[in-house]
Amino acid sequence: MKEKFQQHRLMLETEFNKRQSEFAKNGLADFVDQQKSYFMKKLDSVENAALVGVLVKVKNLEDLSKVLPRNSIDSKIGTSIGDAEAKYPGGITAIRNFISENIYTENINTEELANLTTKVRFVVERDGSVSQVKASGDSASLNRQSEIVLYLLPEKFSPAQINGTPVRSYYSIPITIAKN
Repeated sequence: MKEKFQQHRLMLETEFNKRQSEFAKNGLADFVDQQKSYFMKKLDSVENAALVGVLVKVKNLEDLSKVLPRNSIDSKIGTSIGDAEAKYPGGITAIRNFISENIYTENINTEELANLTTKVRFVVERDGSVSQVKASGDSASLNRQSEIVLYLLPEKFSPAQINGTPVRSYYSIPITIAKN
């Protein structure tokens, strides 16, 4: 889904750049800039709404999976440190960079935006995928956006291991948004 929005964003960018060169001759380049900014914000808003919809679907599936019977050993989540902890390719720096580049802050009140903090906890599954993302912090909007961006991580984790066997494990990361 994210690729589709990137494709549309690129097409809009290209079209607006064409129009801007045409309108610059008539002194209307500022008008095109305003329209471009307006359309890009609308596209961001639509993308965010779509991602929230996906998040709701994932959360519902996770809630349903709690109701279904499971193998008791298979479903346990490790809380103690095993042979190896879950690791993301590129480490915590790569996660933080991805979050800072992809978190959507348009719907967070700008007066609220000074140093908001949330703590995100999630499960790294045996296959390295992320599930059961839950954020708690200063702002409900920041919490939701933090959950979304973690589901969008482009790469899988190396799962935690106990005795050389991949196991599910919890992972936590604090996220702070500072006003620029």
